[in-house]
Amino acid sequence: MTGFSIRRTADCVRVAGDIDVLTAPQLKSALLREAPTDGSALLVDISRVPFIDSSGLNVLLHLARRLSGELVLLRPSRGVARLFRLTGAERFPGLTVSYGQAA
Repeated sequence: MTGFSIRRTADCVRVAGDIDVLTAPQLKSALLREAPTDGSALLVDISRVPFIDSSGLNVLLHLARRLSGELVLLRPSRGVARLFRLTGAERFPGLTVSYGQAA
């Protein structure tokens, strides 16, 4: 497991480290705290997340369903992008996965 951290910046929430059964509850709490209440998107940079297990994926899908706006996951690593493709998560309503460059 890599060190896990969540940091708010001016334009997004940046997550670093593995999202697994140990860190998923912390991620859920942090993203719910940061979620906009005006229907705008919650931008989450996951470019420094090398691994997400099923509990982490479940948290992201739950949040996408619960938020008033879109959950936008920015720049997933190759392994995480593969997980999203294999599970069909990138087509989940309320969730957008952006594979572009950093802003």
